[in-house]
Amino acid sequence: MRTVKTYNVDDSRVRVLTDDELKTVLTAPVDVALLCRVTLISLNRISEVLALRREHFGPSWMGSGGRVAGSIASRCLTSSAPL
Repeated sequence: MRTVKTYNVDDSRVRVLTDDELKTVLTAPVDVALLCRVTLISLNRISEVLALRREHFGPSWMGSGGRVAGSIASRCLTSSAPL
């Protein structure tokens, strides 16, 4: 009789930024703050954020590489209004 393989799970801990850390990254220079904001809102990896272009944003979605990644883009990321 075959044995059942154990299922490996990722037991890494999810870490949430403190209020002070959030304040630090969101009040950084404008370009750094924008990268941090996009990463925090979309939960994409920094490499994915760095590869984004304007055409990767729609009215309520964000995608890359010609496909929608399923990320819902915040209004502050898709509008031309300043942060």
